[in-house]
Amino acid sequence: MDLRAIAKRRLPGGVFDYIDGAAEDERSLARSMTAIADIEFKPRVLRDVSELATDIRDRKVNAIERTSPDVVASANPGCSMRLAAGGVETIHPMQLIDRALADAGLTARP
Repeated sequence: MDLRAIAKRRLPGGVFDYIDGAAEDERSLARSMTAIADIEFKPRVLRDVSELATDIRDRKVNAIERTSPDVVASANPGCSMRLAAGGVETIHPMQLIDRALADAGLTARP
Protein backbone atom coordinates (compact mmCIF):
# COMPACT_ATOMS: atom_id res chain seq x y z
CA MET A 1 0.00 0.00 0.00
CA ASP A 2 1.14 3.51 -0.77
CA LEU A 3 2.58 5.34 2.27
CA ARG A 4 0.93 8.59 1.13
CA ALA A 5 -2.49 6.92 1.17
CA ILE A 6 -1.84 5.54 4.66
CA ALA A 7 -0.74 8.99 5.90
CA LYS A 8 -3.80 10.64 4.36
CA ARG A 9 -6.07 8.14 6.09
CA ARG A 10 -4.40 8.37 9.51
CA LEU A 11 -3.35 12.03 9.89
CA PRO A 12 -5.67 14.93 10.67
CA GLY A 13 -6.54 16.82 7.47
CA GLY A 14 -4.56 19.96 8.29
CA VAL A 15 -1.44 18.04 9.26
CA PHE A 16 -1.57 15.91 6.11
CA ASP A 17 -2.16 18.95 3.89
CA TYR A 18 0.80 20.76 5.50
CA ILE A 19 3.15 17.82 4.99
CA ASP A 20 1.83 16.89 1.57
CA GLY A 21 1.35 20.45 0.30
CA ALA A 22 4.89 21.33 -0.78
CA ALA A 23 4.17 25.06 -0.92
CA GLU A 24 5.66 27.31 -3.60
CA ASP A 25 9.04 26.00 -4.79
CA GLU A 26 8.37 22.61 -3.20
CA ARG A 27 11.69 22.53 -1.29
CA SER A 28 10.09 20.74 1.64
CA LEU A 29 8.75 18.07 -0.73
CA ALA A 30 12.19 17.63 -2.29
CA ARG A 31 13.80 17.34 1.17
CA SER A 32 11.18 14.83 2.27
CA MET A 33 11.63 12.76 -0.88
CA THR A 34 15.43 12.79 -0.39
CA ALA A 35 15.09 11.80 3.26
CA ILE A 36 12.77 8.92 2.38
CA ALA A 37 15.07 7.77 -0.43
CA ASP A 38 18.01 7.72 2.02
CA ILE A 39 16.25 5.24 4.31
CA GLU A 40 17.79 1.82 3.84
CA PHE A 41 16.16 -1.38 4.99
CA LYS A 42 18.74 -3.85 6.27
CA PRO A 43 17.18 -7.26 6.81
CA ARG A 44 19.04 -9.33 9.37
CA VAL A 45 17.33 -12.66 8.98
CA LEU A 46 20.30 -14.63 7.73
CA ARG A 47 22.71 -13.91 10.58
CA ASP A 48 25.05 -16.59 11.81
CA VAL A 49 23.68 -17.79 15.15
CA SER A 50 25.78 -20.95 15.43
CA GLU A 51 27.82 -19.55 18.34
CA LEU A 52 24.65 -18.56 20.21
CA ALA A 53 23.09 -21.97 19.50
CA THR A 54 26.21 -23.71 20.80
CA ASP A 55 26.19 -21.59 23.97
CA ILE A 56 22.54 -22.44 24.61
CA ARG A 57 23.18 -26.14 23.95
CA ASP A 58 26.16 -26.16 26.32
CA ARG A 59 24.07 -24.55 29.08
CA LYS A 60 21.36 -27.17 28.57
CA VAL A 61 23.87 -30.03 28.56
CA ASN A 62 25.50 -28.71 31.76
CA ALA A 63 22.10 -28.47 33.47
CA ILE A 64 21.25 -32.00 32.36
CA GLU A 65 24.57 -33.34 33.62
CA ARG A 66 24.12 -31.56 36.99
CA THR A 67 20.65 -33.00 37.55
CA SER A 68 21.31 -36.49 36.12
CA PRO A 69 17.78 -37.19 34.87
CA ASP A 70 16.73 -40.71 33.91
CA VAL A 71 15.31 -39.44 30.61
CA VAL A 72 15.51 -36.24 28.58
CA ALA A 73 12.41 -35.65 26.47
CA SER A 74 11.97 -33.00 23.80
CA ALA A 75 9.22 -32.50 21.22
CA ASN A 76 11.40 -30.05 19.29
CA PRO A 77 13.46 -31.81 16.59
CA GLY A 78 15.98 -28.97 16.44
CA CYS A 79 16.54 -29.10 20.19
CA SER A 80 16.90 -32.88 20.08
CA MET A 81 19.48 -32.63 17.29
CA ARG A 82 21.49 -29.97 19.15
CA LEU A 83 21.43 -31.99 22.37
CA ALA A 84 22.49 -35.12 20.46
CA ALA A 85 25.45 -33.12 19.11
CA GLY A 86 26.29 -32.38 22.75
CA GLY A 87 26.16 -36.06 23.65
CA VAL A 88 22.70 -36.12 25.23
CA GLU A 89 20.18 -38.71 24.06
CA THR A 90 16.62 -37.44 23.92
CA ILE A 91 13.28 -39.06 23.27
CA HIS A 92 10.01 -37.57 22.12
CA PRO A 93 7.43 -37.03 24.90
CA MET A 94 5.04 -39.43 23.12
CA GLN A 95 7.70 -42.15 23.40
CA LEU A 96 7.87 -41.44 27.11
CA ILE A 97 4.09 -41.78 27.42
CA ASP A 98 4.18 -44.96 25.36
CA ARG A 99 6.81 -46.44 27.70
CA ALA A 100 4.77 -45.50 30.77
CA LEU A 101 1.60 -47.03 29.32
CA ALA A 102 3.47 -50.17 28.30
CA ASP A 103 4.97 -50.51 31.78
CA ALA A 104 1.47 -50.22 33.21
CA GLY A 105 0.19 -52.89 30.79
CA LEU A 106 -2.15 -50.43 29.07
CA THR A 107 -1.01 -50.86 25.46
CA ALA A 108 -1.47 -53.55 22.90
CA ARG A 109 2.13 -53.51 21.69
CA PRO A 110 3.48 -56.91 20.67
